[in-house]
Amino acid sequence: MIHVNRERQNLGQFTPEDVSAGLRSGRFLPTDLAWREGMETWQPLATFTDLPAPDETAPPTLAPGTPLPPQPENDFPWTRRKEIGIFTALWETISQSLAHPGAGFSRLPEAPKIGDCYSFYLLMALITGALSTAMTLAFVKYATTMLAASSNAADPDVAQLLVMLKSFSAGPLLFMLLVVFPLVPFVAAGVYHALLMLLGGANASFQKTFAVTCYVLGSLSPFQLLPCCGSFVQIIWGLISLSIGLAAAHRTDAWRAALAVAIALLLCCGGYLGFSVLGSMANLGNVPSSISR
Repeated sequence: MIHVNRERQNLGQFTPEDVSAGLRSGRFLPTDLAWREGMETWQPLATFTDLPAPDETAPPTLAPGTPLPPQPENDFPWTRRKEIGIFTALWETISQSLAHPGAGFSRLPEAPKIGDCYSFYLLMALITGALSTAMTLAFVKYATTMLAASSNAADPDVAQLLVMLKSFSAGPLLFMLLVVFPLVPFVAAGVYHALLMLLGGANASFQKTFAVTCYVLGSLSPFQLLPCCGSFVQIIWGLISLSIGLAAAHRTDAWRAALAVAIALLLCCGGYLGFSVLGSMANLGNVPSSISR
């Protein structure tokens, strides 16, 4: 299939025969940009020299200026998990969300089923969140044991660290896993959609914004299991995939979608920083006075 774009507006996907006939009738222009699997960049249709000859016996296509008919829509592989298998659906959905967000999200139905995209996010987030929680608890237990048995256990700094580690509980992690994670796509999609509306880029339904959010965030969740660089990869790849995906789903300018995602990230970072400061102040208040001195 060949993706055709004119003046930053996605015209849809077409077979080579349709493109050839469209060029003959004026439906498509030689200057229209096009892309298909295997190409590195978008190129003008005039460079597609391998198109088949148009069928002269075919009925005439649309005249120039005639609005394009609705194009057939296809949903993500996750919606066909019963047909292709859950593991194949997971892999293809992750690949489409992160490797080809433009092509994938441009073909979303106008009103994707919220249950399908949310179930994908919830499955990925809960599995990786549970593994991350278990790894964190195991690390805290190991670090506490090693520090308590070390020869520097009497050092004030080490003693303070031991107090903080011993006061660590699984409660906040479980709260994040069972309460925060399930709410994230609703809040994030609401913020993205509101910002797109303010920027004049919300040209589709909220369901589309929610679907993009669920598929991208769910596909990125396994990266939180990577030590050190996992969060960095999630942020950078998430910015790129969400920006491209929202622009394709809403058929809006890329800068509008990128700005909406960037503003949402800044709001998230500001809120996280505020909670971190409050949490640090509360933890300092729990440190025994003999150690704090």
